[in-house]
This record gives sequence, structure tokens and C-alpha cells, in this order.
Amino acid sequence: TQPTPEPTAPTPTYSPGPHPTRTKHPLPVTGSSSLPLFGAGAAAVGVGLALLLIAADRRRVRR
Repeated sequence: TQPTPEPTAPTPTYSPGPHPTRTKHPLPVTGSSSLPLFGAGAAAVGVGLALLLIAADRRRVRR
């Protein structure tokens, strides 16, 4: 029941950039292609959390 505009559909390589949560599943037919996108998103989040933790530790050590 969702109108999916095919000509304006974002490519899988462009979806994880601006809004990953909005275009989590751009194409329901390609279920296997959504796995690498989810993995890349999880990896990016993990790296971001790691950087935040490292920065917090360094700040604590300096004090």
C-alpha cells in the first residue's frame, strides 16, 4: 500500500549516507542486498561509539 517511486528511488550506495533509518529497505525484493547495508550501518555506529569512548577516556586521563 506504500507508493514507491521507481525513477526517484535512491541507490543502495546512496541510502546509508543522509538518512539510513528512513531508507532502511529501499527495495523489498532485494532482501539479500539489505544485509550488507545493515552491517555497514552497524559498523559505522560501532566505530562512532568507540571514538566517543576513546575521547572520553583521554579527557579523563588528562584531568
